[in-house]
Amino acid sequence: MKTLVLKDLHKGFGEGTVLKGVGLEVDRGEIVAILGVSGAGKSTLLRIIAGLEVPDQGQVWIGGELATSGRRLLLPPHRRGIGFIFQNLGLWEHMTVEEHLAFVLRARSKTVDQARIRSTLEFLGLSAHAKRKPFQLSGGERQRLALARALVEEPELLLLDEPFSNLDLPRKKKLHREFLRIREEKHPAILYVTHDPLDVKLMADQVVVLHEGRIIQQGPLEALLGAPSHPIVKELLEI
Repeated sequence: MKTLVLKDLHKGFGEGTVLKGVGLEVDRGEIVAILGVSGAGKSTLLRIIAGLEVPDQGQVWIGGELATSGRRLLLPPHRRGIGFIFQNLGLWEHMTVEEHLAFVLRARSKTVDQARIRSTLEFLGLSAHAKRKPFQLSGGERQRLALARALVEEPELLLLDEPFSNLDLPRKKKLHREFLRIREEKHPAILYVTHDPLDVKLMADQVVVLHEGRIIQQGPLEALLGAPSHPIVKELLEI
């Protein structure tokens, strides 16, 4: 069973069309990088998968269940088993670091596993900041808090919008390795939007290139590098 299936997704805002017939299948444990220039529809696609936007037409299937059909939201965001890191992080400024994680656990299961919170914070280097609020953190620490909040539930599907953009190179490489470890141990499917070819090289099983609302090429990195279908593909993958 596929973790995620997208069928013929279309989405417009006002007079502009952002997605034009996007279809995609993602297996359990697969890591998929989504590339494209600004305005290609990458973030909109993630929000539709998460149930935060509805398409004008098309379907979203998650774990074999129809979650979205056209403008009908059949499965609400909190029942989709998804961890999401927003491009703007979406942190709650009145909550401490550990309260962010506790809130997510309580909202889904009504219980708070303190051991899971501690292990998640330790893995992301945030243990010393557990009592701090987001305004007391550096940019990189805020990014790691968003990662921790997405990971604490051990979701079946992770959606990451520019997850490594504010991290220095050593921390970025460490997180690449940790995401690979999470994939090996927990087998979530991971979709992540990035502009950095290094993120693609070190993590992705498959690469999807969005351009003007359409998928213009997808496949393993080596295949796209060997035979790019469009000049933008070569430009986006230059390392």
